[in-house]
Amino acid sequence: MPQGFCEAVEIYNLGAQIRIGFIGSFNRAKGAHVLLEALALLGPMTPLELVLYGNPSDDPDYATQLRQLADTLPQVRLGGVFGFEQVFAVLAQLDLLVVPSLSRENAPFIVLQALASGLPLPLSYVKGMADQVRPGNSCALAGLIQQLEQYPQRLAALVNQGGSPRTITDYSDHLEQIYPQLVRG
Repeated sequence: MPQGFCEAVEIYNLGAQIRIGFIGSFNRAKGAHVLLEALALLGPMTPLELVLYGNPSDDPDYATQLRQLADTLPQVRLGGVFGFEQVFAVLAQLDLLVVPSLSRENAPFIVLQALASGLPLPLSYVKGMADQVRPGNSCALAGLIQQLEQYPQRLAALVNQGGSPRTITDYSDHLEQIYPQLVRG
């Protein structure tokens, strides 16, 4: 990371604990390490809890790197994997779901589920998702988390500003409408 890149990040210790989650594959493209780096910038005494949900067998070497970084941060724990039927119960335990993907996403299902549950959702600025944090920018993510710690009421500003997520029926109806136009070109 370039020298001075994070100068704008000041450390606060305000006491209100925010529960943050990461749910996704443990591979570099999903960016869990970016979230851990952001927390490392804020310091080990930052009053929050982070749970990383994912399968270490996705990429064992990467999972080992995540575990080593997580071990330096007392507010982080690895949550393992959970069944599909448990996703909304897991989301209900969080104040914020962070999706720090480093590459293009094709409407990740966890984003749709978080939107449906009304969970605040800062996303990387990559195609397929909204734009709260640039991909790989630990400092920007640290700044956002810090602002949410200082002003927890701002969590509401990150909640589903785009309305309800599309249903599969709505999406397929839309595709049927535009398909003839695309074929005609």
